[in-house]
Amino acid sequence: MTESSTPPDAVGPPDAMERFGGGALAADELREFLAGAWVCKLGTLTDDGAPYVTPLWYEYEPDAESYVLIGRERAVWLAHVRRDPRVALCIDDPDGSHRRVLVQGRAEIVEGPSTRGPWLPTARRMAERYMGGADGGAYMERTLDFPRYTVRIIPEKTTTWRGGWARKYYA
Repeated sequence: MTESSTPPDAVGPPDAMERFGGGALAADELREFLAGAWVCKLGTLTDDGAPYVTPLWYEYEPDAESYVLIGRERAVWLAHVRRDPRVALCIDDPDGSHRRVLVQGRAEIVEGPSTRGPWLPTARRMAERYMGGADGGAYMERTLDFPRYTVRIIPEKTTTWRGGWARKYYA
């Protein structure tokens, strides 16, 4: 089960929410947002404990409240996850709405490495979502024989936000 949170200072002065529109995403807003073709940023830990961030495609599983990533066999982030499954995700809208989803959780390697394995339907959906129908299909055809892993991110804490400033930023 995910601990969902709204920052404790999510409301500012009485009219702040109205003026700046800040606050947590409602459940329907969250599902709609996560269905978009946003690139997530996956944070993992290197061997010496340093943070390592990788931009990746993802698929959100609303019923399981989890995220699926497909990784190539030699991806550096996969080596990190094998050693230490603690991860963070950031999914945000760079276009100014300030919508974002921040996740702390654990990565679970579900399957792999395999070529043309159980990951294929998910990877096809991702390619179509991120690249468009024809381009996504062509990409999949070119890369079908690269061994891949399916990784599920199980959130332990999720924080969402949209719009304006939190109260802590007001003087």
